[in-house]
Amino acid sequence: MGSRVSYKFLKHPTADEKLPPQAQTILKELEAFGENKIVNRDDLVKALDVETNGQPNKLNARQPVERVIAFYQKRLAEEGYVEIHKAAAEKKEGDAKGKAAPKGKGKVPGAEAAPAETAESMKV
Repeated sequence: MGSRVSYKFLKHPTADEKLPPQAQTILKELEAFGENKIVNRDDLVKALDVETNGQPNKLNARQPVERVIAFYQKRLAEEGYVEIHKAAAEKKEGDAKGKAAPKGKGKVPGAEAAPAETAESMKV
């Protein structure tokens, strides 16, 4: 299952704007995909999750690359560096979250057919 989130590079930070090195690396990698190119999260993760100079990935992070991207994505979007594109989830018959409604929810098969035993019927 692929990612439903994509990113579009918009601009670099100016000299006055400060961004953490990991956020800057994410921006550089998005820019490397090309101007006005929308990049899905899976492709961005693959590009960043490469061993570089003895580091486990380009972000020099112990955390999974997906987690680092998720951490910075809101800030990068709010400060105008990237656009975030979220694909609509496919909806199945059932609830609004795309989960199918369970059949016979809360019912035990055959429970309504058996008569309930009472204290009277249990006396010997």
